[in-house]
Amino acid sequence: WMLVGETFTFSLTTAISVLVISCPCALGLATPVAIMVGTAHGKYKKTPVINVKRIEEIHNATKAHLVLHGGSGVPDDQIQAAIAAGIRKINIATDLCYAFVNGLQDPLSKPLDLSLSAAADSVKEAAIDRIKVFGADKY
Repeated sequence: WMLVGETFTFSLTTAISVLVISCPCALGLATPVAIMVGTAHGKYKKTPVINVKRIEEIHNATKAHLVLHGGSGVPDDQIQAAIAAGIRKINIATDLCYAFVNGLQDPLSKPLDLSLSAAADSVKEAAIDRIKVFGADKY
């Protein structure tokens, strides 16, 4: 973030936030369990169908935080149903990577910091969208 003109405080806060969001187990904040319920990492060739009933069964059988690997590209209604059934962490790296790449504006035609800034803005917009879909914008 400092490379695109943000302050040290903002950059450090963002880095810590990303660590807490993406690696709660590394910080001792949670013991997540990744479950297989119809998703996978990467870009899908066809729309996945999440087994929401299975999520609910696993959630009722354990106190562990359930993780949905491969949340990118899953329809919003299925994501919301998975959260209601007990999912507590959703991996969306593919969505964010594509947002970055799609946000790059001809990187050779302008200074690198401006090109990266546009890509960062695209990632920010994608992240905000996912936060709203997850229902986490209320906190």
